[in-house]
Amino acid sequence: MLVNAFQRSLIDVERFFYKEECCDYHFVFRHTVHTAFRLYASAAVTCFWIKKSETSLFSERPQIEECVQVAFQRSLDRRKIDKQLFSLAIGSRRIHLALSDLYFIETLPPHKLIVHTADSQYQFYGKLNQLEKEYPQMMRVHKAFLINPENVQEIDFSNKQIFFAEGIACSLSGSKVKAIKERIAKTPSD
Repeated sequence: MLVNAFQRSLIDVERFFYKEECCDYHFVFRHTVHTAFRLYASAAVTCFWIKKSETSLFSERPQIEECVQVAFQRSLDRRKIDKQLFSLAIGSRRIHLALSDLYFIETLPPHKLIVHTADSQYQFYGKLNQLEKEYPQMMRVHKAFLINPENVQEIDFSNKQIFFAEGIACSLSGSKVKAIKERIAKTPSD
């Protein structure tokens, strides 16, 4: 958070932030508007302006408290959004996909993974075990497949196939049939 406070009692502001213990974020104080706009534009911080005035900082305390609460809520909201993203690296590129768009991830030799979505596929290096731990909403249905249960449209238990939109399919292990039945039963339908 960037608080633009030029009062002589900046120490009081810092004490207020630490006393309230509203979060474990760093509060940065800057002395130039140019720097503040640069930081805000780069989305490096959440920016709230507390106007400089002739009054004491104590009279601005309600405004500061409100700014801290709003910043804290926005940070929580941003964390929820971040948890709903699937991130992967392809060379020097970093790609973020909405987890809801993922159908499944499959393994390819050697040490490669391929992410299947409705309109594309992404191939990158990684380990399925690691992704399974990192994204608990995904489900392991085969030694080579990790699926997003929310996007399953049909399961053919006799042929051990899981179908997604546009006829995209992946294999289902016989040992995972019971687990997937339970998980799909818990998954809310649209």
